[in-house]
Amino acid sequence: MRAMLIVLFGSVLAITSAMAQSEIAASTSTTSVVESTDSAAAEANSIAASVDSPTSDEAEKPQSKHKHYQSKEDPCKAMNATAEQKEKIKAAMTELKTSSKDLRAQLRTSYKNLSTVVNDTNSDAAAASAALDALNTVQDSLRASLQASKLNILYSILNADQRAAGFACLEHAKRNRGERRGPPPHGHQPGPRQGPLNK
Repeated sequence: MRAMLIVLFGSVLAITSAMAQSEIAASTSTTSVVESTDSAAAEANSIAASVDSPTSDEAEKPQSKHKHYQSKEDPCKAMNATAEQKEKIKAAMTELKTSSKDLRAQLRTSYKNLSTVVNDTNSDAAAASAALDALNTVQDSLRASLQASKLNILYSILNADQRAAGFACLEHAKRNRGERRGPPPHGHQPGPRQGPLNK
């Protein structure tokens, strides 16, 4: 029975590992914006940063020993967004982070509940299944919120000619969101991986 639960929660471990990484990287300042603890908010940060990246006229491309990197154009630059559109996109991503704050808190609570159930030697599969269903419901809500924000950007902020490049930019930001995080703040050291089975 326990072996089946271990297999069932494999994807949950990957998600919570990403959450733990984000929590470690979060700023300790109480006045700063708290970093996201889920992939939806991290993606929102990445989208806002990608849209605001300098154009080729403003900055040189980084030198890379990988030729494929040098030959590809940044899809966010190809979008050719105006300054007003960039501000609207950043505002949409900020609104997404603000509006999903409660969902992110629910996600953390749902994960902790699942962890508690899995680590309880007296729990049964029905309790674990219910905890997993609650976690999946919150994750689905977060994904839906992110997708709605993306559609808003593509159809309300960008024009029809920019839409294909805008979609490529959003996908680029999704793939590269981890590269923009950088090292953890001074004094923070990554701890051991935490999960329901690592206690």
